[in-house]
Amino acid sequence: QESRGLGDVYKRQQIHTRPVRDFADTLWVATVGCGVFRVTLGGTASQPSIRGVEQLHFNDELEIKNFFFTLYPENGSAMWFGNRGGGAVRYDIAGGGSEVFKFDAGRSAIANDIFAIHRSGDGTMWFGTSGGLIEFRRDSTSHVPGIRNTVHGILEDRKGDLWLSTNRGLVQYSPHTGYVVTYGYSYGLNTIEYSDGACFADPRTGTLFFGGIDGLVTIEDTGFREQEYN
Repeated sequence: QESRGLGDVYKRQQIHTRPVRDFADTLWVATVGCGVFRVTLGGTASQPSIRGVEQLHFNDELEIKNFFFTLYPENGSAMWFGNRGGGAVRYDIAGGGSEVFKFDAGRSAIANDIFAIHRSGDGTMWFGTSGGLIEFRRDSTSHVPGIRNTVHGILEDRKGDLWLSTNRGLVQYSPHTGYVVTYGYSYGLNTIEYSDGACFADPRTGTLFFGGIDGLVTIEDTGFREQEYN
């Protein structure tokens, strides 16, 4: 099929997710309503230009369900794309092949609404969906107990805990212990509903940032540790 240019994307549908640049000359763009694009850049750092635009095609279903809400680079070898209703797509950058993963077996179809993607240090993939958090390994897939709200963003702190921005609070989840706590009004946090993809981890300080519909929340490690008393 003939690829459309980014001009068509802007005319027809606003780009929803932030673009990801993985190499000096490649920009990946996911959109809600026009699919996924691979953009080849030229020019200079001060005056970049677009040399080419390729629209990616995965399967017939995703030609119709072309609502992509997030994207995530995997070690420079692959890109992940999160689709609403169609699951997660892993795209091989070198070979150009793709594989689609769905998570609704024995679950509601909303498990295929992928709004956030993260890969932890041990290689585990995490998918934030309309129905909570999914832990994905090549040999197993599980829905994390205790997390059932829509997950809009996933960040990992320096301890290995995952922080999830949802439509009903900010969730801290420890994969090592299964510990889950949701921060909201009872913790003095007035920002409850968060926006898709509005999150950032500062690599220098470790501070986590989450954007909500009525404010910005930051998570900082103060060095305080809870002590157990017997």
